[in-house]
Amino acid sequence: MTVSLFALEDAVPGPPPHAAGRGGARPSLAWEPTFDPAGLSRPQRRGAACVVCGKRWPRPRVRAGRFPNGGGAYACEECAPAIRP
Repeated sequence: MTVSLFALEDAVPGPPPHAAGRGGARPSLAWEPTFDPAGLSRPQRRGAACVVCGKRWPRPRVRAGRFPNGGGAYACEECAPAIRP
C-alpha cells in the first residue's frame, strides 16, 4: 500500500515532518482560518485582544487562526468554540 505524503500530512495533526528543527514561527496548519487584518484593531492584530469580540481581559489564549503574514490570531475562551471546527 502506498500513502502519499500529502495525504499523510492532512491526516496527522501537528506540524509537517519537514518543519521539524527549523525554529522560528510555528508552521501554519491546514485547518486554521486566515483572518484579514484590515478590519481588526491594533490589539487584535497583536494578539492582545480577541479577534471575534475584541475583549482584552483576560488576554485571549486560544489560537483561533492566523494572519496572512503567519502571525497567530487569538480568541477568548467564550468565542473560540464559534471559530474552531
